[in-house]
Amino acid sequence: MSQLTLVSPDERPIKPLVESALLERAKRLEAAIRQTEIRLTAFEKRYGLNTGEFLTRFAQNQYQHSDDYDDWIGESRMLDRLREKLNRLESITIVD
Repeated sequence: MSQLTLVSPDERPIKPLVESALLERAKRLEAAIRQTEIRLTAFEKRYGLNTGEFLTRFAQNQYQHSDDYDDWIGESRMLDRLREKLNRLESITIVD
């Protein structure tokens, strides 16, 4: 478990400011996840298979490298990273 202590020279409470910043970051991550999912769906429709199946087949060398396939793989990895960041962010607890 990681902990962080924040100190402000201002007398006003900083908890609402920090909570607001975390919420805003979560909203941006959620928007990025939606956009990435849209791009993945476009690949899935174009090639007629879901991303998981594509990645499995690609790993088995059933497809040769192409710009489209590289982009598809990149979008899939991006989605994983975005979801991981959102999960980490949502697991943060602010203690008074």
